[in-house]
Parts: sequence; structure tokens; C-alpha cells
Amino acid sequence: MNLLELGALAQIAGAIAIIVSLILVLIELRKTLQQHLLSNTLARSIEVEKMHYQQMDESMANLIVKGRKSYVDLDENEKIRLESYVLQKLAIYSRGYAIAAASTYGQPTQHLKHRIKTNAEDFLSYQGIQECYKDLEKRDLINENYFVKEIEIAV
Repeated sequence: MNLLELGALAQIAGAIAIIVSLILVLIELRKTLQQHLLSNTLARSIEVEKMHYQQMDESMANLIVKGRKSYVDLDENEKIRLESYVLQKLAIYSRGYAIAAASTYGQPTQHLKHRIKTNAEDFLSYQGIQECYKDLEKRDLINENYFVKEIEIAV
């Protein structure tokens, strides 16, 4: 075997090594993406659980019930608390929707987007919550306005 033949074999071995390393990189990228999605899902779940826990507090539950009926009838302290609650809920919906929209996993993504839209529609269906939303919007305090417009919720 001469030097030229050895060089050709080395090139073939090098090409195979590059292909194998690319396959390994793809496998690692997929694992990293799966870990990232799992971490993201866990973080969103914790946020939602905190909101549910907050709603279980009797004074907050009373405020939500009162605020759903009429934002205008709330005193200033109650308005501030309800506004914070509305902004927090919209931020959770918006982040969840953005993650679902950026995902490339097909049907579960559509299901998640539909669930978020349904929950947001229900949340924004109350007269008091709509009044609060419009007041926040008028004061330019809503960062998630694009989200509400994108999912076409009439507020």
C-alpha cells in the first residue's frame, strides 16, 4: 500500500468520524431541548399553582368575586390588588402561549394553545375584569396586549 492509498483511507476515516460526531451532536441537542421543555413546563406549573394558592386566600377570593362583578365599585386598595392579579394572570397566559407557539411538536402544541385561549377567554369574560383590563390598557400598563389581540379575545 503506497502513501496515496493511505491518504485516501485517512480521508474516508476522517469523513466517517465527522459524520459520527454530527450525529452525536444532534442527539445531545435533542436531549437538551427535551430538558429545556421539561424545565419550562415545570416553571409554568409552579406559577399556575401559586396563582391557585393565592386565590384560596379568603380575602383574595372575596376580592376576585367582587372584582368580577364590577371594577368601578372597588376601593383604591382593592383596585391595586385586582390590577396586580389581572397583570399576573395575563403574563402567565402570554408566556404559556408564546412557548406553545414556538414549539414544533404538533398536536400537543395546538391543544396547549387552545387550553390557554379558553382559560384567558373565561378569565376576561367577567364585566369587572374587562373594566380593569380597559383601565390598565388606557394607562398603558399591559405588556400582554399583543397576546390578547393575537388570540382574538374581545375585551
